[in-house]
Amino acid sequence: MVERRSLRPRPGSSWSRRSRILAVAALVLVLLSVWALAVGSSIPEVPAGSGTHEGQGDLALYERIETRVADGESYYRAAVDEQAADGYPTSPPPTVRLPTVTIVWLVAGEWTPWLLRLLVALSVVAVMLRFERIAPAKPEWIASTLLFVATTGLFLHPSAGYFAEAWAVCLIVLSLAVHRAGRWRLSMILGLTAVLFRELAGPYLVVMGVMAWRRNRREAYGWFAGAAAFCALYGVHWQLADRAAAMVGKVSSDPWVTFGGWPYVVDTVRFSSVLRAFPYWVSVIVVAAAVVGWVAARGPFRDRVLAISFTFIAIFMIAGRPNTAYWGTLYVPLLVPALIFVPRAACRAVAAAWRRPTPRTAGPPC
Repeated sequence: MVERRSLRPRPGSSWSRRSRILAVAALVLVLLSVWALAVGSSIPEVPAGSGTHEGQGDLALYERIETRVADGESYYRAAVDEQAADGYPTSPPPTVRLPTVTIVWLVAGEWTPWLLRLLVALSVVAVMLRFERIAPAKPEWIASTLLFVATTGLFLHPSAGYFAEAWAVCLIVLSLAVHRAGRWRLSMILGLTAVLFRELAGPYLVVMGVMAWRRNRREAYGWFAGAAAFCALYGVHWQLADRAAAMVGKVSSDPWVTFGGWPYVVDTVRFSSVLRAFPYWVSVIVVAAAVVGWVAARGPFRDRVLAISFTFIAIFMIAGRPNTAYWGTLYVPLLVPALIFVPRAACRAVAAAWRRPTPRTAGPPC
């Protein structure tokens, strides 16, 4: 007689494994939260450039650049002149933004804020359809969508049209939403467009390519080709910005590699959302809970969001200064909605921990 064991998993066994993963993730995030609370926030009250113009800050700078380009000047000369005059660095070349947002303003004019609002509306609908598939119940589906609306609601202000991060994150959300197995080209085009608005979104293309590698090599090559095409375009931008800075006089930027760690990650979430209106410790809890929420969720969409969020978190633990915490806009709208998944996941994990293990029995003899 040969003893056979059923290949069907025992009831509760799958969730028990997930409960252990959640417990480890929660423990790690508790330790990181203690670190963040011990160090505290590094965000200044007004994270803008110093400057000599009457209208200071990033928004005023972008408006002046757009006005000069509309009058016929070269984008790079206008950008470098205004940055130098306002006390902003002009070197290395990444300190000069890509001209995409300025081009949109020149083409669309006063309709530009409405184009961004349309993009926000499309991303809300896309997220609502995606969250419906991963939310365990209707209340959580609605609540997670509302959290996404709360984080992107800041983009409805007319001035948001000048900030490349707002355009980029909406395009990333749409790219994730339209992605399907075997139908990835539109997703890649949207992702590439996001990177053309803000080069810091570049890791998104790489992450999507890596995740497609084992499943569909052709898709992976498509994502990597998109990343390579952007690198070529950014090389042209680099040369033009460097040449313009040399004509005006280069003003070097402070180092971006600061190793701010988890406290800076919390800062990126806090500054890029309505959490800035609350005490710092609230943001510490929200960030940890949101990560746990995505770990508890399931499905391909969850896998991609988690991979992208972890990639940006890893980057911001190494790079970023206090006055660049708004970079978190690139991933915060995707991270925060997972808060809604935490209560049910915690209840099921506790129930699984208290449940008596089912004794393993032998299968019927053959």
